[in-house]
Amino acid sequence: MMLKSYITLGLTAVMVVNIFAQTNNDSLPGGASFQRLTDDRIEEVRKQLRNMGIDLQWEQVVTLGKDRSDQDLVVIMIDQRGVPSRKDIEVPKNFWDKVEKKMPKEIRIVDSFAEGASQEGRVFFMVTTTLRSTLIYPTALSLGLSEVESQTVTGMALMSFGGSFFGAYALTKGRELGYGRVAMMNYGGEVGMYYPNFVASIVADQGDDEAGRKIGAWGTMFCFPLGIYLGTKVDVVGNHEYGNAALMCHLGRMGILFGYLTPLLWGEYTGYDNYGTLSPSMAMAFLPAGFYIGYRLSRGKSWSSGRSALVAIAGIAGVATGILLPSLAESGNATSYAALGILGGVGGTLVGFLMYPHREYNFQQGVFTGISTAVCAAAGLGIPFFARAENHQTYTISTILGAWSGLLLGERLGRSLFEYGPRDKRTARRAAFPILTQWPIAAAQALTVHRSEDPALRVTAEIFRYSF
Repeated sequence: MMLKSYITLGLTAVMVVNIFAQTNNDSLPGGASFQRLTDDRIEEVRKQLRNMGIDLQWEQVVTLGKDRSDQDLVVIMIDQRGVPSRKDIEVPKNFWDKVEKKMPKEIRIVDSFAEGASQEGRVFFMVTTTLRSTLIYPTALSLGLSEVESQTVTGMALMSFGGSFFGAYALTKGRELGYGRVAMMNYGGEVGMYYPNFVASIVADQGDDEAGRKIGAWGTMFCFPLGIYLGTKVDVVGNHEYGNAALMCHLGRMGILFGYLTPLLWGEYTGYDNYGTLSPSMAMAFLPAGFYIGYRLSRGKSWSSGRSALVAIAGIAGVATGILLPSLAESGNATSYAALGILGGVGGTLVGFLMYPHREYNFQQGVFTGISTAVCAAAGLGIPFFARAENHQTYTISTILGAWSGLLLGERLGRSLFEYGPRDKRTARRAAFPILTQWPIAAAQALTVHRSEDPALRVTAEIFRYSF
């Protein structure tokens, strides 16, 4: 008798497990497939049934579900003999709406995200927007209103800090925000800062410094949020294709740098008097051209986040190498500096694409490679200082060799330190390094004086003078 009871209990357990296994996708005899309800929804359904005057033998109920075809309430029961049965109860049209309205708010939010709302880049966007706004608006206000008091600027800075944070929160509510989309929104704000300052440089070069300053200030305050908004509308990358987005943004920034270098190609022959108008004008044209090239290179591809960073690092190292090479010859002029800088940027970018093309890199590997490049360049520059070298060619050669050795070493060590995963191909943290696009210019300001007699120093000083 005891053995028979155990057998019956075991068969019942098997049947119950089988029922639960089938509730999500399969059918039980006598009905279509159904979706099993969660425990909190079952409790609410019991309350609704009591209100409707429907009473079930709850001690025999195994689970409740929702019919996938006609939205009936499905009741799975086991009788005293251990035989499962299904009962479909027709419920009013608003029955399930009443159940969902009684669910706690946080449960509905989780369900909404499960249906496809991805916002993994939202916090990153809010933080970057807040920091940028805190810097942009007080500075632009002080430039746009020359008579403004420092106390007003301080108040503007504090209000920008809070207002931009909650403004970014409101803008991103309910939006799809993978890192690919966030990269486009951040870049839109960045471009919104560039163009007013390009126009301001042109106006100032025509002799109206006051008008140029106001155009740059008020234009930046207006175009920065406009660029972010337009970044939500640009449909050139997928929501999660961060590597593609970062590549487009980098090539757009390289277009700016090439725009400032290109007028120097004929500056030796025409003079530099119109450089302040030509360089920002060409930058305005080259920025979208570079972005479009990145778009074409990304069509049909899914660049990893680390690969886009590698392209950026190699491209910037190429520009720096090209600008430094003519200094090895005493007869170098502005044209040679600009030409080799552009060729170096193109060559370095190609190196970034072609170096181990079968490999994919994650964000950490890209960052590590960039740090390794900068550190080794500094170490290479330090060696001649330590050796007390007396000619500048030694410093130049050592710095170039150090930078490229650091790039190769960083790529190799990065692969051994950080593991690439499938997630990094479509989603990663921001791996573009916009500040590196301007570092050769910043170095030029530290090492040169405007209108120096040395062509090598003059070209770098001119680039910095009209850069932003």
